[in-house]
This record gives sequence, structure tokens and C-alpha cells, in this order.
Amino acid sequence: MFGSKFPKKRDLYLGESDSLLRLLFSDIDYFNGDLTDLAISLQDLETRGFSLDIDRISSKKIVSARMLAQKSKAKKPTDRENAYISKFSNSSVNAEVDLDKNKLFSTSYDPMNGNYAHASLKCCPLEQKKRSYYIMARAKLKEHLKQNIVGIDNYPFSH
Repeated sequence: MFGSKFPKKRDLYLGESDSLLRLLFSDIDYFNGDLTDLAISLQDLETRGFSLDIDRISSKKIVSARMLAQKSKAKKPTDRENAYISKFSNSSVNAEVDLDKNKLFSTSYDPMNGNYAHASLKCCPLEQKKRSYYIMARAKLKEHLKQNIVGIDNYPFSH
């Protein structure tokens, strides 16, 4: 985690060339080698934002702490039995468009208490938001998330 020091302010941003990480759990998010619909909440895409970490500045310590906190919230033990990391390109997800060629996603640097590497992904606003639009967006986002998934213990965190 940048040694024992907090990252320099100049390193705290989200660039187009950055890779993004998403923490996933079996069996709730990732089951039999495939992502479930629960891995990407429609509500996150619509309102809150889909939580991610910026690979370049993320740390195993912060992601592991979040993993343990989320594991403790599982309704049944198999819901969050094993943790995985999905890695994908910020520029490729930002290049996604809908059927009318409108930009589909936007990502932003969004630090949260205790996580300076946090980023958010949201669907770009439309005049008429319909559930089917967010279902289509989830399907496109799934394609990015499933490209590179590894067990959290095997992920080569930089910090």
C-alpha cells in the first residue's frame, strides 16, 4: 500500500488507461464459472453507482478488509464462500454504446472513507429510463467483468 505511506495526491485519479477491479463472491456473484445477475445490481447502475477499485492504487489490505466485511453479511455461508477479483479496462467499458450509439457508461474517481482507490461506474443518463435499458447495460458490463477473473489470493495486487 505505497509502503506505509498514503499515496501521493498526484496518483489519486482515474485515467482512461487504468484497469478497474470488482470484488466478486461465489456463489452469489460467480457460480460455475459464470457471473450471475446478482453480480451487477440494476439499482447500482441506476442510482448509487457500481463500486470498483482502481488497480494502480488499490491495496490488498483494503480489498481484503472489504471482503471480510461483506462475507459477514452473507445470509447463508455459501453466498459468499470464496472471493474473486475481476479486472477490466476503464477505456473499454467507457467505449460501450447503446443501440442508438449513445455513451452507455461513465466512470469516475470516487474515494470513500478508508478506500482511496474507489471508483464508481454509472449508466449515462437518458431522458426515459426503462428497466430494459439497465438490463441491456448489465449484459454489456458482464462481458467486461467476465474477461479476467481470478481468486483473490492469486491476484497480484501492487500494494
